[in-house]
Amino acid sequence: MKKRVLALCLSLCLVAGVFAGCGKDEGGRSSKGSKKDVTVQEVLEGMGNYDLKSAHADFKMDFGADATAAGQKMDVSFNADFAMDVESDGDKEAAVKLDGTVDVNAMGEKESIPMEMYVTVNDTDFKIYMKSDEIGDDWYDLSSAVDQEQLQEAIAQAAGQDTKVEVSKDDPIVKNSKLTEENYNGVDCYKITYSDNLASYTDEISEALKAEGMSLDDVKSMGIDVEKALAEVKFDIVIYAAADDFAPVGVVFDMGSTNIESVLEASGFSLQTIAAMSGVDISEVNLTACKFELTYSDLDKVKVEIPDDVIENAVEYDSYGF
Repeated sequence: MKKRVLALCLSLCLVAGVFAGCGKDEGGRSSKGSKKDVTVQEVLEGMGNYDLKSAHADFKMDFGADATAAGQKMDVSFNADFAMDVESDGDKEAAVKLDGTVDVNAMGEKESIPMEMYVTVNDTDFKIYMKSDEIGDDWYDLSSAVDQEQLQEAIAQAAGQDTKVEVSKDDPIVKNSKLTEENYNGVDCYKITYSDNLASYTDEISEALKAEGMSLDDVKSMGIDVEKALAEVKFDIVIYAAADDFAPVGVVFDMGSTNIESVLEASGFSLQTIAAMSGVDISEVNLTACKFELTYSDLDKVKVEIPDDVIENAVEYDSYGF
């Protein structure tokens, strides 16, 4: 469990990079007022280019699945609920304060893991301090778990790029989404509602594979019908942006409608095939939940500072011996 908690924490730390150099609109918040003729393209570009320097963010994740094998039903769920304060300064510096709980339920065994974390990123190093009941009562300095050289190369590369967000009018989300207005979390918002499947993003997935030295043909050589499989991976997205200045207010991403058995069958497999390969009689597999929700508040009002006692008393990562 120790390594599972560490892996989760390191993944959550990536939120710092999202805020470092987010947007290039130097005007900050303004009061443009709701425009009745605004387009989805304008909202997405305005939100993507909003110069967000700090914010509070509430992050929730719910994942669940069950399967019936050898006549017995097994289920697993993973739920995370975190409050984050995030602050950035330019392209190279960011800080995150995180406080929340992870709940894991695997085949009847339940575990709740509360944790706190501080993260700082700048052009010289990456610092992580964590406290969790899972690993003890002390604060731990996990900074040595990060490849500092590789991280700095990534930060330098990102800082040298043009981060202006441009959305094509031919993008599927622009062409196939619905734009309405709604008050969300106390803010008058433009609401973008979009449902699709991953087949609409085959080209983007292909490019991502190329970056990893792979290709769609490599996947197809494994006997997987990629296009059919991607078409069965369905998702729903709801995006909320402030009506007066397109500031980010909330994002909900839900893949709970995806049918795992349909994905397998479209890929050229079946439960019977997998059962024969594994030697286990698998008769049913279901995705019961797969949802991520991020809500922003206190934009440009948050300050993140690591308490001196955390820095001075934290136990070194190597000393703990993960």
